[in-house]
Amino acid sequence: MALKAISKHLLRHILFSIVCFMITGFSYSQTQNFSVKGIVRNTIGEPMANVNIKIKGTPSGTQTDSNGRYRIEINRREVLLFSHIGYENLEKLVEAETQDLNIQMEIGTTELDEVVLEKKKSHSQKSMLENYMLNPNLIKTRLGIIDKDRMSYPIQIIQGSDLITAGPDFLYSLKSFYPRMEVVREDGHVKVFLQKLSYSEPKNAAIFDVDGIIQETAPTYLHANDIERIAVLVRGAAAARYGPQGSQGVIIVNTKGQAKIDDMGVDRRYNNETLKDSLISAVNTVSMYRNTLPNVICGFERADSKDMAIELYQLKIAENVDNPYYFLESSRYFYDKWGDLDIATEILGRVETDFSKNLPVLRAVAFYYEEFNAYKRAISAYCKVLRLQPKMAQSYRDLVNCYAEIGNYRVAVYYYVRYKNMLKVLPENEVESLGADYPFEMEVEKIMSKWKGLNINNHVKSVSSDNQVRRLVLEWNVSKIDLTFQFKNDLGGYDDWSNFDNPEMNKNGYLYQDFFFDVETGGKWIVNIKNLKNNTFSPFIYIKATSYNNYGLPNQTKNEKVFRFGEDVDNVQLFIIDI
Repeated sequence: MALKAISKHLLRHILFSIVCFMITGFSYSQTQNFSVKGIVRNTIGEPMANVNIKIKGTPSGTQTDSNGRYRIEINRREVLLFSHIGYENLEKLVEAETQDLNIQMEIGTTELDEVVLEKKKSHSQKSMLENYMLNPNLIKTRLGIIDKDRMSYPIQIIQGSDLITAGPDFLYSLKSFYPRMEVVREDGHVKVFLQKLSYSEPKNAAIFDVDGIIQETAPTYLHANDIERIAVLVRGAAAARYGPQGSQGVIIVNTKGQAKIDDMGVDRRYNNETLKDSLISAVNTVSMYRNTLPNVICGFERADSKDMAIELYQLKIAENVDNPYYFLESSRYFYDKWGDLDIATEILGRVETDFSKNLPVLRAVAFYYEEFNAYKRAISAYCKVLRLQPKMAQSYRDLVNCYAEIGNYRVAVYYYVRYKNMLKVLPENEVESLGADYPFEMEVEKIMSKWKGLNINNHVKSVSSDNQVRRLVLEWNVSKIDLTFQFKNDLGGYDDWSNFDNPEMNKNGYLYQDFFFDVETGGKWIVNIKNLKNNTFSPFIYIKATSYNNYGLPNQTKNEKVFRFGEDVDNVQLFIIDI
C-alpha cells in the first residue's frame, strides 16, 4: 500500500511538472521574438518606399527601403500597423507561422471639402497653453501658440506617438509623413530640404523651431520618443510666420520634456530669446524717436511762413553747396512743415544731380522720394545707384520694386531677369561668394502674380476681407553700420535681429531685412533700434520702414516712413505695429 501511495504521489508530481512545462513552453512561444520581412506595394504593384511600419501599442517600428522591402523583429500575436500619406492605414496580426508578410496599400478615400475663410475670434495664448495637451491641433512656436483649425494657410501636424523609434533620429520617421522631404547627411552634418524655389535651386535648408528656439541645423539629438508634436510649414505659410529665413520651410518641434513643464503651470513665452523671458521687465528704458530739426538746418524753426522758410533756405545754399545733407533735410522740412511736395522734390532733384556719385546720399534721396510717393523720381535715383553698383542684388531689387509700385510689372521683371543674367557671366568663384537671394525671389513671385493677373487664392472662397499676412521691411542707406532691431509684443514675445549676424544677406549687398507677423496671434509689436553704430564718415544714417497689410494680395496697402539718425544710438523706439 505504501509503494502504491508513493507511485500515485510520484505520478501526480510528474503530471504537474509536465503541465508546468507545457504552460511555460506555451508562454515562451507566445513571447518569443522573431523576424518578419516582406515588400509593401501600391495598388498597381509598385514597391513603396518610406512606408511607416509600427508595432501597434508600442513605439517600435521601421520603414520600407527604396525597394519597398522591410524587416522587423516582433512577438507572435502582435499587430503591425502600415501607414503612408495618401493611403489607408492597414493592420496585420502576426501569427506564429508568419515569416514573409507582403502588403498592398490602398489609396485613401478622404474627400477634401471646400476651404472657407471666416473671420475668427481671437483665442488667448493662455487658454491655448492650458488646452495644449487636450487639443492635438495646437503647436507651440517661437512667437506664440497657433491653432491648425484657425489658420488660413496649410500646416501639417504630426503627433509624436505616431513616429516610430527607428533610424538615427526622428527625421527617419518624419520622412514617411512628408515624402518630399530630403535629408542629406554628409561629414557629420545633417540638412533637410522641403522644397525648391520657383526661380532657383535651393541654397538653404529648412530651419527648425524647437520649443521656441530657432535652429539652422537639424536637432539630430532628438529621437521619436522625445517628441510630443511636430508641424511642417512650407512656402507662403513658412514665410508668413518666419519671414525669408523660413522661405525654404520650417519644421516645428515640441518636445515631451517642455510639454510636461508647461503642463505644470510654468510661465513660459515661446520665442527665440528664452533666457531673457523673465528679464523683459529689466530691459533698458527705451526712448521715443523724435524727428527734430538737425543742426544742419538750424534757424528754420524761426520761419512763420513758407515764404520766410524759402528765403532762409536760399540764404544758406552758398555755404552748404558741398553738403548734401543740408539739401536732404531742407527737402524733408518743406514736405513735413509746409506740405509742399513740389519744393521738396525740386530740392531732392538737385541733390540727385550734384551728388550723383555718392551712394549713401542717392539711396537717402530715393528713400525720401518713396515716402513722398514720387516713385518715378525714385527710379531715377536708383538707376544712378545701379550704374555705380552693377553687381549688387540690392541695386536691382530697388528698381524691381519701384517699377512694380507704378504698375509697370514688365519692366520690373526685366530688371530681375537682368540681374539673373548678370550672375551667369560672373566668374564662378564670385557667384559662389554671393549671399542668399530668397527674400528677393519671394518679392518677384508676388510681382509675377500681379503681372499675370493670377489670384493665388482663387480656389478659396473667402467670406472675410481680413487677410493673414503683415509684412515689415526695414532698409538702410549705408552698408558699414552695426544695426540691431528689437521686437517686443504685449504677449511677452521678444526677438532681436542684427545685420552682422546675417552674413548671407550682407554678401550680396542687401541693405534690408523683412519681418512677418501672424495676425492670428494678434497683439501689438513695439519696434525698437536696440543698437546703431555708424562706421562710416556719413553724418546721417537713414532707415526706411515699410509696413504692408495683406501683403501680396489684391487689397494690399502699405505705409512708408523714413527715420534719420545723426549719431550712434541705443534703445530708441521707432513705432508700434497693431496686428
